[in-house]
Amino acid sequence: MCNCTDLTPVEFYRQYHSNPINKFIHFICIPMIVVCFLNYLSLFKFALAYKDLPIIYGINLDIVALFIYCFYYNPFHWPINVSIIMICSYIGWYNMAMEFRKKYAEHWVGLTHIIFILAWILQFYGHYIEGNRPALTDSISQAFISAPAFAILEPMGLI
Repeated sequence: MCNCTDLTPVEFYRQYHSNPINKFIHFICIPMIVVCFLNYLSLFKFALAYKDLPIIYGINLDIVALFIYCFYYNPFHWPINVSIIMICSYIGWYNMAMEFRKKYAEHWVGLTHIIFILAWILQFYGHYIEGNRPALTDSISQAFISAPAFAILEPMGLI
């Protein structure tokens, strides 16, 4: 479909999303998937130790992922206004994931499965409506890096 090396991540992702219904579905579903992804990562902990002394003890992988994405969207890669919006979005999604786990303490894992599956089904349906395959079929890394930025920034007219 495209020569992915010649395009910025957002230009790459834009090629797959021109239908307004598909864009709306992605605007709703991508944040839901990010929250679910953070919920899943919260189940795992990252720890470092040196000679039986814990250096970092029990940091959940959702926090690690939050820092990685926020680093990616820093002003060295993106314009400052875009960086601030994306970093705030990820912090907001992280807080939504924490609140979701608190609110549905006994059932949050099952509900996360349901939301995650429904969000993916809706996104594939959006691509069916558009008549275009998903971006992740050509570049899974660019799709997962670009999708949150595109879903948030494109409706705002910032990209």
